[in-house]
Amino acid sequence: MKVGDRVKLTKNHDIAPLAAIAAGTVGEIVGVRDETWQRIPTRLYTVQFDILQVTIAEMRNELAPA
Repeated sequence: MKVGDRVKLTKNHDIAPLAAIAAGTVGEIVGVRDETWQRIPTRLYTVQFDILQVTIAEMRNELAPA
């Protein structure tokens, strides 16, 4: 997955206290960055859903191709 790809959420995603995004919602990847956390490399995807931007870790397996 890369910037510009359209993806959909595979499960509900809560963004407290602002809102919740339902599974199946489609958004666009607007940023990708790699981080090392406790020596485990993790890729973080920033996805624009309508007016909300959400950062989702690859290891949580919440995104699928739209």
